[in-house]
Amino acid sequence: MKKISLFLCALVFSFALYAQNGSMGLKAGVNISNLSNSSGYNMGSKVGFHGGLLAHIHLVPSLALQPEVMYSSQGAKYTTSDGNEHTLSLNYVNIPLQLQYM
Repeated sequence: MKKISLFLCALVFSFALYAQNGSMGLKAGVNISNLSNSSGYNMGSKVGFHGGLLAHIHLVPSLALQPEVMYSSQGAKYTTSDGNEHTLSLNYVNIPLQLQYM
């Protein structure tokens, strides 16, 4: 899985190196995630963050490609029936590829 992710990252950003009208940037933000369940746990929200790199590649004057590599931290806080508090942390790496019409 790591080899595939590394290959995709290299492929995505190699397009930016050869583009005549391209740019690179950073993207970051805060997220609030929550999980639902049917087991009776009292689930609460967990604040996380996301951040990553993006490239903006103009293909033609009104069309652009925007690949991204984003890390996101999500999860929930919950209390079991015996009163113990737990935090569930989920970490994701997303690789979206957006086509933009301007």
